[in-house]
Amino acid sequence: MDSGLPARHVGARTKSKPVYARFNAIEMLLFGLIGVALVDCAVIAWLVIRGFGD
Repeated sequence: MDSGLPARHVGARTKSKPVYARFNAIEMLLFGLIGVALVDCAVIAWLVIRGFGD
């Protein structure tokens, strides 16, 4: 039986990439540096607040 419709190709599903795989190396380096800078700012703020408390 020919229905006149072309055969539908069913392909395998492609898996989505992990979140970290969407960034290149320079972007990962920049995100790491931003994280280190935020931790550094938090430590400095903690030391300043602690220094004013004494």
